[in-house]
Amino acid sequence: PASFSGGETAHAQDSMTISVYGLKNSNNCAPVLILLKEAGIDHTLVETSPGPATKQSSFLAKNPLHCIPTIDDEGYTLWESRAILRYISNKYGLDKYYPQDPKQRVICDMALDFQLTSLFPLVSSKFLYPKLGFAPNPTHLELNDAVTKWNDEILPTFLNLRNLHQVQGAKFLGGKSPSIADINLLVLLHQTLEANPTSVVAHSREIRQYVQDLRDALPSHAQLLQ
Repeated sequence: PASFSGGETAHAQDSMTISVYGLKNSNNCAPVLILLKEAGIDHTLVETSPGPATKQSSFLAKNPLHCIPTIDDEGYTLWESRAILRYISNKYGLDKYYPQDPKQRVICDMALDFQLTSLFPLVSSKFLYPKLGFAPNPTHLELNDAVTKWNDEILPTFLNLRNLHQVQGAKFLGGKSPSIADINLLVLLHQTLEANPTSVVAHSREIRQYVQDLRDALPSHAQLLQ
């Protein structure tokens, strides 16, 4: 991959592929890279860490919010990982990952919104980021509240979303095959199971099986998480 330190690399400038600015093992960036790899879409990873590089004027011209991932599709720039997943799916007609049928698509959209507003904030702040040194350890009371919320709200909602397809043998939020909502969830859950194997998330049999099924269905994830 190329790298970004405040000025465009020649490779990123000259390529007619999508340039993805970010880090391959970021749980925000990796879903975009997994989708591109699984769909066989040409792209270049321009390794970019949040901080001084993303606050350079050349990066701010692409994304004034200076966050990753950011993509540059031949001069058309976007950020926010879920918006990027939808954009790529729409542009390349990836119905397999983002169905055209309104009733199937809204399940995917609802799952993505649920992840953004409920699942990601809880899992990342209480079960993953403290183990990675990115957030303070929760207090005993905060951890108890997080466990209760997971058991009473987050896990039941996840299972409900998966069952909305009413398809026998549905393993994923996308039904029998992963959608962009599943791709968006894989890295966060994979990292949580690895970093915090004693957490309530890791103790959920349904989640452990779900992550294994996703790993099997999305082999490109292994290249990003080495």
